[in-house]
Amino acid sequence: MIKGVSKRVVEISGTDGDYFEKAVLYLRPDNCGDPPDVVSREAQGYLSRLVPVRRRTKLPLYARLLLAGLFTLILVLTALLICALL
Repeated sequence: MIKGVSKRVVEISGTDGDYFEKAVLYLRPDNCGDPPDVVSREAQGYLSRLVPVRRRTKLPLYARLLLAGLFTLILVLTALLICALL
């Protein structure tokens, strides 16, 4: 069965997301008379609230190696201190 439906939509192509290339939003019938710039601004605002905040990127390799070295140094110094006290 085919049903004919007339709906106004807003299609946003520049989502700047990693997974989605565009979003399609269907306008409510009571808001179809609003100016296009208002509708576009509302659509952009709605999508910006949906986009999750990006997580912190992991530390660069040199920083991780430096932290691992410091941790190892602390362990070695602690072991030497314990052996000296015994």
